[in-house]
Amino acid sequence: MNQRLKQLLSIAVLLPLCGAAFAQADSGSVAMTSNKNAFFGADSFSDVVALPGFSVAAPTGMVASWGVAYAGVSGISKAVYSSQVDGAASGGFGFGNAQEFIGGSIDLGIGSINPTDGDAMSRGNIGITLGHFFTDALLGVSVGAKNITGWDNDRQDPDPSYYVAVTKVLPNNLAPVMLNVGAGSNGYAKLNFRPSPGKERKDEVDVFASVAAYVHPQASVVIDYTVGATSIGTSLVPFAKLPLTVDLGFWNVLNDIDGADPAFIGSLTYAFLF
Repeated sequence: MNQRLKQLLSIAVLLPLCGAAFAQADSGSVAMTSNKNAFFGADSFSDVVALPGFSVAAPTGMVASWGVAYAGVSGISKAVYSSQVDGAASGGFGFGNAQEFIGGSIDLGIGSINPTDGDAMSRGNIGITLGHFFTDALLGVSVGAKNITGWDNDRQDPDPSYYVAVTKVLPNNLAPVMLNVGAGSNGYAKLNFRPSPGKERKDEVDVFASVAAYVHPQASVVIDYTVGATSIGTSLVPFAKLPLTVDLGFWNVLNDIDGADPAFIGSLTYAFLF
């Protein structure tokens, strides 16, 4: 695989919809195959320097590799169980080589960056992902941990969240499809979780999933189910030669989460190549 294609495939893992539904930035959307034609199914994809994402909030089985870093901001029109606008910032970098052995990323998320709510920069976490992409099967597998360390003004020691995810590429000549499924603990458990004696949310494990279609080399359409909430969105690369991604969507569109209103979510992410 040539160097430019390696960079292109690694960029997309760091260009997600940023988990904006929770005002906590997240990394994780990757398009990744050493066989460009098999994945994209169209020569026009060779003209773009970045790929749209394929997940709203669900972790993915695709991971980054060395040679790419990112920075982004995300926001939600109504924070969960609140009527306030809230936002988050994120940054991270890839390491290793997911196509040849093991790759991954180290990520920093800073929650609540809205200065008007009196709680700005009150939450932050560091996470790590590890994974491998099986080129022949067009399949990515990853494991990850969020909140392995960090800070939270409301809690002394934020509990970590762990997950495993698998992503399958379904190439075709019309609109390549990405299928993504997995399971995670704590922060990936349903927001509707009701504690009982001896049972806490940090010990709960729930499934998540997302599916996306690349309707254009610079646009994907995404449906996502994470923490018990259904989201829909689109990921856009406005300029083919600029690794900038704009993500727009609606969280909790089916009112899956009791007491939480549907909300508009969005993010802006820029990739750095080195």
